[in-house]
Amino acid sequence: MANECMDIVVFYAVSEDQEKGLIKFREVVKCCYETKKYVDGGSLSRIFEETGIPVSDLSLRSSVVYSDLEEGNVTLECISAWSPPYEAYSRLANSFGIGFVLQAEEPGFSIYYNTDMDKRYLTTEYKVYLTKRPENHSLDNLFNNAGEETDFYFDSDEELIDWFGKYGDINVKTVAELRERLNEEYVCVYEFQNPYQ
Repeated sequence: MANECMDIVVFYAVSEDQEKGLIKFREVVKCCYETKKYVDGGSLSRIFEETGIPVSDLSLRSSVVYSDLEEGNVTLECISAWSPPYEAYSRLANSFGIGFVLQAEEPGFSIYYNTDMDKRYLTTEYKVYLTKRPENHSLDNLFNNAGEETDFYFDSDEELIDWFGKYGDINVKTVAELRERLNEEYVCVYEFQNPYQ
C-alpha cells in the first residue's frame, strides 16, 4: 500500500431508530471481519459487497485491521492509502441511518483529523513527535523521560502544556507560546482538526 493513513472510525446511535440501524450494522461487521483481534485486514469493500451498498465514486483502498462491537457502538480501525476514505465511511453511516466520527493520521501528508468535536468517543487533540535529541542538551529531560517512545497523544491544551512543563521543563501558558519555544527540527506538535465541517 502507498503512504498509510491510520483511521479509527466509531459508528454510533443517538436515537431509537438509529439503534436499530446500529444493530444491523453490527451484524454485518461481525460477518465481514474478525472482532477484538488485530489481523492483516480485510478490505473495507467487503462490507459494501455484503450489503449491496453502491460503491460508485468511492475510494475503498482501505483494510479493516481491528473491529470492536462492544460499548454501544461499533469501532473499526483501518489502514487506508494516502488519506481516510471519509466518503465511504459516510455512505456506510447513511445507509444504516447511524452516526459516525473519525480520527485519522497520516504524517507524510500532515493529516491529523478528528471529527469528534464533542469528544464523546475520540478525544485526541494533539500529537507530539520527538524527532531527534538536540546536541546542545536543551531537551535532555524531555527525551530522557520519553525513553524509546517518539509519539505522544494529548486530549487538551492543558494536558499538553502540563506534560512539557513536567517532563521538558518548558513552562508556558498557551500552546502558541509552546510552539514558539520549540524547534521543529527536534520536537513537532500537531493539532488534530476537522476538515469536514
